Amino acid sequence: MLEFEPISLEKQQAYLQRLSECPQKSSDYSFVNLWGWAEGILGTLVKD
Repeated sequence: MLEFEPISLEKQQAYLQRLSECPQKSSDYSFVNLWGWAEGILGTLVKD
């Protein structure tokens, strides 16, 4: 089962590493965009 945690600046590098592994990148999934919309479910990341 996936566990989620709030997005935070401390996790930015881990997120950017995972995003770099995606063949297609959308600005919708940029760290800054997600962090800016951090209220509610959109502001969560899967825990490591």
